[in-house]
Amino acid sequence: TATPGTTNYYVSQKNSAGVEGPRAIITVTVNAGPSAPTVSSPLLICLNAQSTSLSAVASAGNTLKWYTTATGGTGLLNAPTTVTNAVGSTTYYVSQAAAQGCEGPRAALTVTIVAPPAAPVITATPGAQLTPGQTTTIAAASAAGTGNTYAWFRNGIVLTAQTGSSIQVNVDGVGSYTLKVTNAIGCVSTSNAVNITEATSSRLFIYPNPSNGRFQVRYYSDPNNLQPLQLAVYNSLGALIFSGKYTTFSSFSPINVDLTKHGSGVYHVELKNSDGKLIATETVIVHR
Repeated sequence: TATPGTTNYYVSQKNSAGVEGPRAIITVTVNAGPSAPTVSSPLLICLNAQSTSLSAVASAGNTLKWYTTATGGTGLLNAPTTVTNAVGSTTYYVSQAAAQGCEGPRAALTVTIVAPPAAPVITATPGAQLTPGQTTTIAAASAAGTGNTYAWFRNGIVLTAQTGSSIQVNVDGVGSYTLKVTNAIGCVSTSNAVNITEATSSRLFIYPNPSNGRFQVRYYSDPNNLQPLQLAVYNSLGALIFSGKYTTFSSFSPINVDLTKHGSGVYHVELKNSDGKLIATETVIVHR
């Protein structure tokens, strides 16, 4: 049986008188066994991922047989199901049998259950409450391991441009931040959440101050009771040179002011509520 092919054998019989009869033909065909099936090994799976059945590719017309040992044992027609609740490696074996019943060698398929990266711990420095003009840095306590990547989320939405271990946030970026670390095979760990909020204030914020004539004005509004604001800017002679009404849409809605058509000097800024009541004042220096 070592070589595939067909061989004819012949057999006759003689009686007691030594007379030999005609020969019968016996044809023996040795079929070539199939090769080992195609497998993808090693197979890397994240810890506690959904269990799936293993797979291999058999040649047309052949049937897969699965084993837990390299030799011996009884082949199973149904593929094993991965067990993902513990880190470690398990090797399975699979062969294929041709229609005539000839079985080929076994291919090894090693399944490795991989632990996710350590969940990062993030903190905000110097703090989690902001006023206009301030920034805080949210950072992971330790760097990601080799091959790991970062993804930052604000209120559950990924910040596509942020892939480092830290992120800077200003008052326009209030919300809940989390950091996800993904290893090379896609296992994910998620950090604790850091909530960035606005700090209540009765101050009128103007920045930059001094400025070149373009600056931003902000004033804290109750997010549960947002109302329109009226802004007026006066020069040092008391003449009104800029005014406008603005709809607030957040606690510190920005009001952009452009005084570049006016000269350098000190200007007086007044902010009124929707009823025309003065609620805050501040001065701004324009230097051009």
